[in-house]
Amino acid sequence: MLCPTLPWNPDRTIALCAVLVALLALVIALWQAFLQRRTMRLQIFENTFREIRDQEVKFTEDYMLPLIDLEKRLKSPTTNLANPEESVQITDMFRTLNHVRHLRTFSFFNTVEYLAFLINKGFVSDTRLESFFGPAFVFWYEELLRKHDEVAEKDPKKYEEFKKLYRRLKGKSC
Repeated sequence: MLCPTLPWNPDRTIALCAVLVALLALVIALWQAFLQRRTMRLQIFENTFREIRDQEVKFTEDYMLPLIDLEKRLKSPTTNLANPEESVQITDMFRTLNHVRHLRTFSFFNTVEYLAFLINKGFVSDTRLESFFGPAFVFWYEELLRKHDEVAEKDPKKYEEFKKLYRRLKGKSC
C-alpha cells in the first residue's frame, strides 16, 4: 500500500466540485431565464406603445388634418352652400371623415385597451414604466376618449381595462 490514509477523499471532493458547478450553472440559467422574460415583456410593451403612437399619427393624418382643411373650405368666401352640388359634396366629405374617425378611434382605443390589459394583469409589471407612461394614459383618456368616443366612455363594458388603469393612475396623481 503506497498511500494507506489520505486526509481527504479525492472521489468525494470531485463529486462535491461537480455539484457546486452544477448549482452555479442552475443559478446562471435561472438568472438568464428571468432576464429573457423581462426583456420579452419590455419588448411587448414597447411594440404595443409604438403601435399606439402610429395609430395617433394615422388619426391625425386621416381625420384631423382633412377636417381642418374642410373647416377652412367652409369659412372660405368662395364656398357657396346654397349650391346643391357643393353642399352635397361637403356633406359627403363630413360623412367620410366621421367614418374615418370611428375607424381610427376604434383601432387606437383597442390597442390602448390591450396595453392597459397587459399592465393591469401584471404581464408588464415594471412600475417605473407605468409611472413614466402614466401621463400618456391620462391624456388619452381625458383628451381623446372623452372628445372622440363619448359613447364608449359612458359604457362600462367598453375599454374596461383602460378605464381601470386610468382610475388607478388618476388616483396616484391626486
